[in-house]
Amino acid sequence: MHTSSHEKLAAFVTTYLRDFRDQSLTILDVGSQVVADQPLSYKPLFNAPAWTYTGLDVEAGLNVDVVPANDYRWDELGADSFDVVVSGQAFEHIPFFWATAFEIGRVLRPGGVAVITAPGRGPQHRFPVDCWRFHDDGFEAIADYLGFEVLDVFTEWGRNMWEETILVMRKPVWSPAERNRFATRLWHQRALSAGFSEPDPGSLPDPTSGPMLDEGEPPNPSQLRNLVGGPFTEQLEHLRVQAIEAQRIRREAAKPLHVRLIHKGVRRRLVNFLEPPAPFVWDEDLD
Repeated sequence: MHTSSHEKLAAFVTTYLRDFRDQSLTILDVGSQVVADQPLSYKPLFNAPAWTYTGLDVEAGLNVDVVPANDYRWDELGADSFDVVVSGQAFEHIPFFWATAFEIGRVLRPGGVAVITAPGRGPQHRFPVDCWRFHDDGFEAIADYLGFEVLDVFTEWGRNMWEETILVMRKPVWSPAERNRFATRLWHQRALSAGFSEPDPGSLPDPTSGPMLDEGEPPNPSQLRNLVGGPFTEQLEHLRVQAIEAQRIRREAAKPLHVRLIHKGVRRRLVNFLEPPAPFVWDEDLD
């Protein structure tokens, strides 16, 4: 996990969840495994006593509570069971990320929020594959594909070589008909991805098994259903500008003194050259 990604998730918790620290929240971290060369984890960010954190990954390891038998079908997790789903630096490594997005949509409670961050550019870093880069338009397309509401989406252009994008989206509180429509689309999504992820290419979800959402009345909406977006994007832009300025100062300080003096003189001459000339004033004594 990149340090800047951890910083953005910390800002998300501060901006969106600070008023809910005493309320019961269930959090799912998709791609939660902590590896030796990247010791950072989101788990400490969700350490409020009333919150319950669950880590999910396709491989067993440190900070992993659930390893689904199928990468794109999380039958180990119930539908409508999490208030918050976070995923950082995972989507670029998921070949069929749209199938993962549908599973996130299934396990979110109505009114719950998902937070996804991934690089917008940067060098290849396989784990075990490196398939995608995302900009704000791409993340908005994911939310639209699910039928979710975008609260915030932001790409930190120019900050570092990764230029990460972060999306905060909310699952609507759907009517029974809308829930059934999502369940039908989920079934088709699982059917399409089955051949890629299951040992038997012919094994498909049973179309007679009904919706992939829990039967009965929809669950009570998450207490996060009334969150408002906007301030989070403003905070991220502030962090981006701060980081770029800090980089400029470090680069300037690293230059030899004579180079800095030369650059300072060049900038001063350039400013003087670009300044408009003073207006001409006619001196009547010259007549």
